[in-house]
Amino acid sequence: MFVLTFKAGGPAAGNEAQLALKLKQIETAREKVVMDNKRVTSQLDAKKKETHTLTTENNLLKNKLAELESKLNKVERKAS
Repeated sequence: MFVLTFKAGGPAAGNEAQLALKLKQIETAREKVVMDNKRVTSQLDAKKKETHTLTTENNLLKNKLAELESKLNKVERKAS
């Protein structure tokens, strides 16, 4: 976070140079925030895709497990 400080008095050119420097710092900080935002958004999208893939796989495995348990129960009933 940047704190803008202004000195009272002094030559006008000095104040303008100070303002130009502060403006440049703020612009640089903004660019970094934009780049970080893009990076984090990209990472989030990748995690969402991974989550979707894993959730789908989990559901398939649950269904397969239920199917196998059902078959096992049928075999156990026949054996009884």
